[in-house]
Amino acid sequence: MQLLKILLPLFVILFLWGCSSGDSEAPQETADSTTPDQPKAETENKIPPAPGIEPLPLWEGYYTFGHETNTFQPCGTIDVYWVKADAAIQSYLQSEYEKLAERNYDQMFVQIHGEKKAPAKDGFAANYDHIFEIQSVALFRRLKDGDCRNAKNPEAGNTGEDPATMVEFSGSYSAQLASASSPGRIITMTFSGENTVEIKTDFLNDKPAIVEKGFWHSLHNDVFKIDLNEIITASGARPMKETLSFKREGNKLIAVGNHGYGSEGLTLEKK
Repeated sequence: MQLLKILLPLFVILFLWGCSSGDSEAPQETADSTTPDQPKAETENKIPPAPGIEPLPLWEGYYTFGHETNTFQPCGTIDVYWVKADAAIQSYLQSEYEKLAERNYDQMFVQIHGEKKAPAKDGFAANYDHIFEIQSVALFRRLKDGDCRNAKNPEAGNTGEDPATMVEFSGSYSAQLASASSPGRIITMTFSGENTVEIKTDFLNDKPAIVEKGFWHSLHNDVFKIDLNEIITASGARPMKETLSFKREGNKLIAVGNHGYGSEGLTLEKK
């Protein structure tokens, strides 16, 4: 009994000392847990090649994602390729784009490993010069000055070109062309918000004008592309699929590449 009276205070002291020791370590753990995260470096935003797979050539250029658009434009060219990638890479591209894009059809600068494939024969991809198959992503970010200056692409070499600049449009442009079935035709292109565009063709024959609607986005410097997806005629509206490219020169828009405006082409002037 005497031994119990001696040991009991000793146990109490040891118990209190242990609690005090545990409390003193807690603030250190709390301090560590509140250390702010370090910002991610741009080079960490990537998907590397699969282990054991030889990387394909590195390309630099502009990636665009949006309605019926999933494209890559290499530095130093106005050619635009439809992007093909596996599910993991496509999911990454789309999620990064949605986080970084500030408006519809924003361009992002990318460094990607991949290769150009034959043009598609159907679907949205058939509207583009080729398919570009992405193997891995080395860099994905917003545009910066000089992105495409001194870029080295497998087909273009050292481009030495300035980066693409986003073209801005508003208002209407128009032109009058000859027509085999009417006194002529007046074509009016009108730009609205959210990169929407409308092309109205009036054949000057007392019939309703034909209206084509779609979206536009910048390609390279003053060149932009229009993806038309709806046509409205006297019989109603129906889906369509056509791609047109234009180059801006001052207050004029000039159709370039393949178009349906005959040998005289189409040059629209600001109204």
